[in-house]
Amino acid sequence: MESIIRSKDLDESGDIPPTPQWLREARQRGVLSRLSDRLAAALVQGGQRVSYPAGAQVPGWEESPWAAVVLRGCMRVFLPSPEGGQITLRYLRIGDIIGTFDGTQPVLARSLQAIESAELLHLDVSRLSTLAQSEPQLAWVLLLETVQALRQAHRSYSIRTFGSIRLRVANALLERALVCGGAVAGTVVLGTQHELATAAGTVREVIASALQALKSEGVIEVRRGRVVILDPVRLAREADGGLGVGPPN
Repeated sequence: MESIIRSKDLDESGDIPPTPQWLREARQRGVLSRLSDRLAAALVQGGQRVSYPAGAQVPGWEESPWAAVVLRGCMRVFLPSPEGGQITLRYLRIGDIIGTFDGTQPVLARSLQAIESAELLHLDVSRLSTLAQSEPQLAWVLLLETVQALRQAHRSYSIRTFGSIRLRVANALLERALVCGGAVAGTVVLGTQHELATAAGTVREVIASALQALKSEGVIEVRRGRVVILDPVRLAREADGGLGVGPPN
């Protein structure tokens, strides 16, 4: 907890303040980008900025009503198993929203982890609930976000169930690259082979073999604690693998 930095609440005056510098990038995509200035300002009012170092998990985020918007960095939502395995459900990038609004105890406890150093804007969830019930524009945007999250989860299930190890490895690399900035030649994907194996739902020895095969074909370069994408077009084809799952996000 010492590594989590908390700031003071945002300005709660009745006027619409100018968009602060730290909010501008998140205002350009996701939920906030689809809202009017008035509604976006109302949504973030009373929020709190919280920073998480790479690898940190957000504690107890589904135990009570809670919601947040990603301001910086990227996050991963996954289901852990008692045996130590994981299923990645979706990745979050700047502007994405995540949360539990009704306070219902989840049957499946999901985990939320920072892939790289990240910052979230923890929203005032009671304000969010009130606004969603009184503002059709916000309710519609949240519905669209829910549909998108469900599609991403279904995509993850399809890849995990029907995809080969090679396809799952390619997706783990491509998804991390896209959510953390973009996939172009030279993009560096951070993560040990163990971390990539966990994201792909396999073990380190298996992913090492798949990485070496992609390396020998000139798709990637493998370095200690990271992978460099050399051919993003070929990696995208490998990530589809004929399943027709389409690109992530």
